[in-house]
Amino acid sequence: MKILINFADDKFAKQQKLNSKSGYKKGGFDKVIEYNPSSLGEDFTVRHKEFLEVSNRGAGYWLWKPYIILKTLEDANEGDYVFYCDSGSIFINSIDHIINAMEQNNQSIFLTELPLLEKQWTKMECFHELKCMDEKYRETPQVIATYIMLKKDENSIKLMNEYYNLCCKYQLLDDSKEMKQDPKFIDHRHDQSLLSLLAKMNNVSFHRDITQYGIRPFLYTAAGREYMIKSYRNSSYPQILLSYRKGNWLKVLIKEKFKDYLGFNLRLG
Repeated sequence: MKILINFADDKFAKQQKLNSKSGYKKGGFDKVIEYNPSSLGEDFTVRHKEFLEVSNRGAGYWLWKPYIILKTLEDANEGDYVFYCDSGSIFINSIDHIINAMEQNNQSIFLTELPLLEKQWTKMECFHELKCMDEKYRETPQVIATYIMLKKDENSIKLMNEYYNLCCKYQLLDDSKEMKQDPKFIDHRHDQSLLSLLAKMNNVSFHRDITQYGIRPFLYTAAGREYMIKSYRNSSYPQILLSYRKGNWLKVLIKEKFKDYLGFNLRLG
């Protein structure tokens, strides 16, 4: 079974519905589970009550994300596929392309990367706590936590347990800083920073971004950012998702199609 999960509060409810609809129609999912703050359950809300009350960003610094992924994965059958997807995106191709890539590479964990370096987007406290001070952690691309595909097995359950447990260390998840940061540090990426370091520690093989940003990584260009553009030989799939965040999905789609027409592509893989 192929299961899609997403999350939204009232502000993003419309985007969530569109994501779910496209997941059925274009993504080819068998089941969609829509999560929201009221559906998280008492085991989550009671445990993290004080933290959630003072953490408005990301509805609790995205602590709910590893929780709902782990919960769904535990409830799924062995061999089922669970895909977490940011609600601010729509499917334009089948998720079967990703499943095929996973099967070809004998993987139960599918994660993609940004072209942006970890050291600029993860606070020093995380590097220090996880003993990830080496260049292989700091000078490499950060993993993307907005799209996560898992095939239920022992390895994927283990990684998601570790992911959730790390995020429960609020001092690593939130924006608080007590240590001196890297001179080129820009901002902390919360659960994404923790998943990124954890995946690197577990030697996960990464793939190309499945949105338009994977085809055109130069879209991340901004002053002060450092980049590492990689070639992904394990990522021959087409674009799966259109990311539009708070914008109008149709306008973004037309804009991206126009770029395709003009040949503004940099598909590495």
